[in-house]
Amino acid sequence: MFEHRILVVDHTDAFYKSDYFKDAIFIQDPVEALAYLAVNPVDAVVFGKQYELMDGMKFIEASRKIIKHLIGVNVLNQMDDKEALLVYQSNIDLVYSKDRDIDLLVYLLSTLVEKKSEKQNILYGHKDNIEVHLNAFEVYKDNERIDLTPKEFEILTLLMHQNNKVMARSDIIESVWEDPAHRVDERTIDVHIRRLREKLNTHSIISIRGVGYKWSDKR
Repeated sequence: MFEHRILVVDHTDAFYKSDYFKDAIFIQDPVEALAYLAVNPVDAVVFGKQYELMDGMKFIEASRKIIKHLIGVNVLNQMDDKEALLVYQSNIDLVYSKDRDIDLLVYLLSTLVEKKSEKQNILYGHKDNIEVHLNAFEVYKDNERIDLTPKEFEILTLLMHQNNKVMARSDIIESVWEDPAHRVDERTIDVHIRRLREKLNTHSIISIRGVGYKWSDKR
């Protein structure tokens, strides 16, 4: 299972003392945060500091011009119902306040991210900033679409579904070429893997000598 990528824009990480946020990216400056988003796709942004020229609503709106389906969370120091309504009306996914428990925020945010992933049916390769959109048969690297052949796409998704599990060349052949009459030899798998590595500029496809390959998303 892939970890989700969270960007937190706040002047301090004091409120976010939870295992869920231990690998989150913390950036204080919203301009720097937008620059980060331009080259590093994330699943959600949490905006927890109201700056003079940019509040949570403006930041999340700007973020979604970079990453369209981004989950946006606006964390306020305190809030009343009118303020919460205003934030939700600006198409923010979740508004929260720092006088509430962090565990509830973790539950609500993780639920939103999981539902988004299930709805869009996306596989993530976080180490190399790769997204595989299964429903659309599209692959993105650093937010740029990468053209793969149908067989390259099938091999990539097979390895990513089996994250950290070694796949023998023969197993890959049986899974991707189901019709025995059209199956290829094992050297063809090596060619497809080489092309995938080149197109995606990835080090996540690991060779297992004498056996086959595995996908490893460990940093």
